[in-house]
Amino acid sequence: MIRGIEFMTMLANDTLGQLFTVPEKDWTVINKRVGEAAAVASVTGYIEQYIPEFPLLVSVCDVWKNQTYDSLIRQSAGIILYARNAAEDFASLSDLIKMMDNSSDELSDNIKQQVWALLKKLNERTVFFSKPMEEIETDISIFLSVNEDVDRQISRYKDKLGIFWEPFEDVIPEINLAAGIMGQGWRDLSQKLQEFSQSGLNITLPLLKELDIETALVYWQNLESDARIFRAVAERQKFYWD
Repeated sequence: MIRGIEFMTMLANDTLGQLFTVPEKDWTVINKRVGEAAAVASVTGYIEQYIPEFPLLVSVCDVWKNQTYDSLIRQSAGIILYARNAAEDFASLSDLIKMMDNSSDELSDNIKQQVWALLKKLNERTVFFSKPMEEIETDISIFLSVNEDVDRQISRYKDKLGIFWEPFEDVIPEINLAAGIMGQGWRDLSQKLQEFSQSGLNITLPLLKELDIETALVYWQNLESDARIFRAVAERQKFYWD
């Protein structure tokens, strides 16, 4: 399901796993196409008489199979740990906040150091995952663009070519939107965390409450769940082109 609207706390947002929520039927359309392109790659010379973009299609399908898809699977595995570790780190901080004396905004130096250490670690991990998402987002955009062009050409010559591939017309906007939302979500969060980490603000109890840890915990739990489901789906999808 495409959420489309980003809801964000200082620590997390609900779009970091957007691609992982794309229905399995859409991944099936894509991976069947990758397998089908590979199956007829040996007659590229004949097909490109009718579909000039076909050699490029074979090329981007190879990139999808050997790079993009595996990168996304690896990213999902890392994000499972990212979400779990973040939830564990900040759950203990949330419990500590609940036990604090609300009559005083001042915190001990020890607690302030703990908070800054957690924020620094979350910031570094977020930057680490944000950068690969930009590459995946770009690769997906190129892959879908080429397939869109090929679909238009196939529709004109499908009788001559005997190619009856399931069209991408419904999948392209769904995947493109999900990739864009997810990539932007990681960039937004990374920027916000870096700005906060560099702000030099004095950590107070009201400021800790503004972090809205409880909402962030829900986002991280959902992110871990979405990434786990995607991994299960993604591994069995390789059947279509292995």
